[in-house]
Amino acid sequence: WGTPITVVSEEIYHSVDLILVLAAKAGFSGQEFQPQALKKIEELKKIVGDLVEIGVDCGLNDETIKQSLKAGASVFYVNHSFWQAEDLEKRYNELLSLVS
Repeated sequence: WGTPITVVSEEIYHSVDLILVLAAKAGFSGQEFQPQALKKIEELKKIVGDLVEIGVDCGLNDETIKQSLKAGASVFYVNHSFWQAEDLEKRYNELLSLVS
């Protein structure tokens, strides 16, 4: 599923500020989170530790944000889960509380 982590050398991983893991195929909003992304996040975290941020995009909701945070991600790109809320300020604070 997706690009294997081993395609990129550890040297390159350590030379960036952020690594983005797509948890679904790129293309359109509202796709389902693919749990294989959690394994990639865990593997990347072992390689880069706290030196590089790991971001995750696609299919994020309260549960998948918690799972991704536990796996080692620290940046979350939410779209559908945010913009579908009736009260955006409330939803922003809810999302913020998940990662704080």
